[in-house]
Amino acid sequence: MDEGPPLETVGLVGGDTRVATAVRDAEWRPVEGAPATVLAADPDAVLAVGQSALLALGRRCPTPPILAVGECPGFASVSDRAVATALEALVAGDATTRTHPVLDVTVRDERAGRACLDVTVEAAEVGRISAFALAAGDRSLGSLRADGVVVATPAGTQGYAARLGAPTVAPGTGVLAVEPISQFATVRNRWITADESVTVSVTRDEVPVQVLADDREVAEAAAEDVVSIARAGGFETVVVSGASASPGRGDAELEKH
Repeated sequence: MDEGPPLETVGLVGGDTRVATAVRDAEWRPVEGAPATVLAADPDAVLAVGQSALLALGRRCPTPPILAVGECPGFASVSDRAVATALEALVAGDATTRTHPVLDVTVRDERAGRACLDVTVEAAEVGRISAFALAAGDRSLGSLRADGVVVATPAGTQGYAARLGAPTVAPGTGVLAVEPISQFATVRNRWITADESVTVSVTRDEVPVQVLADDREVAEAAAEDVVSIARAGGFETVVVSGASASPGRGDAELEKH
């Protein structure tokens, strides 16, 4: 494998003394801070310590590859003790990268947020049923009554969507999984569709609806509102053979309420 670019500046998001020390010991210059600060330094690679840091970086669709450190369910990652080895593998060309989509969420034609794992449109009151009409691009997927709907990226199919019964989707397949939450029907629906565009229209006005992106509430919706979910871009994560702390599936999943 051809050698990768030399690493001079390495970004660090998630604040970890051991990881920063490993970067300095390898004679690279770490730039630590929030995602905006780190990316403004134009680093050659970025370390994300923990899933929250990884998602915060990913939602910005950064150009440099991200090396995930620690438990990051849905993404390959390395332990903090393997950081220097992983960066050396990246420089030597012995690491690969994996591309992940980032989803833009708009409600009533206004941008609400971004997601790397999943977008959830659900009744704001626990145990209440709402109704939704779904479409992928110009194609109608149908209507359903349910507590809500989850639209998950391949990484997201290993989290909350998996607990709902969604199939696990491999990275790089260019698709999304659409999974109802507690559908009110004798036969459950689920869909795998291209990741270009999915819309969820709220068709029932009795129950308030909330929209979550990566488990963060980003908007409210009411009857006749349309939640549009479209690919905004993507980001790359580093995959180092034999050094993975989280090969893509983990136990620490985001909790949905």
